[in-house]
Amino acid sequence: MKWILPIVTFGLLLLSCSRRKCCEPPQSDSNWKIIKRFGGISASEVPLTDDQKNNVLTLKQSGSFVCKNTVTGITVSGTFAYSNFHSIYGDRQKMIFSPKLPMLSEDYFVLVDNPNGKMVFGDNYTDGYVTTFEIIP
Repeated sequence: MKWILPIVTFGLLLLSCSRRKCCEPPQSDSNWKIIKRFGGISASEVPLTDDQKNNVLTLKQSGSFVCKNTVTGITVSGTFAYSNFHSIYGDRQKMIFSPKLPMLSEDYFVLVDNPNGKMVFGDNYTDGYVTTFEIIP
């Protein structure tokens, strides 16, 4: 029985390390578009507004961003920063945008995952929203 605790501890440590690596922020200049948003009390998909569909977010390695609406031409630019954050998803990176992104209501987002050309952000509420961005080639 004494060997069970070390094995469980090692398994949890291994899992937490592998989860951290999956959530590293993008490392190069890139363009992103919202493809999906879900959550809330009903935990269902939320239809994207025209404003959300038409915005392209450009993240630069320098820490600046540009968000341009491809229909209206309205452009918002500013800076973003990463910060370590203990969230409801565990220890993750938090992205803070200044000013906030025009297509979303939160000031910062927890980087939940970034699998193969996607960034998945969550707000830090148990009945909150998760927003998925996809890279534009």
